[in-house]
Amino acid sequence: MSNSDYTTLQEFSDQPTSITETTLSETIGLSMHNLVANQQQSQVTTAASVSSTCARLLATPPAKSIKNNNEENTDTPEKKKKKGLSSLFSRS
Repeated sequence: MSNSDYTTLQEFSDQPTSITETTLSETIGLSMHNLVANQQQSQVTTAASVSSTCARLLATPPAKSIKNNNEENTDTPEKKKKKGLSSLFSRS
């Protein structure tokens, strides 16, 4: 028996292989494009939430101390009348 009895040499077309490679490369390209788009969207969302949180923190009015609240509540109507318009424009 010779080697030619056991070996088969078949010719194949390059076209089906190239179509498969093209499809695979396009699929990988789309996957990478989607990953980049998702990463960018995630970064934008993170930046927006950080900005929103900072804006809320800066917009929160400062808390008044208990001493100031008690002093304001002890004003009698006579004291309020004496203060007049000057109390409206004071910075304290």
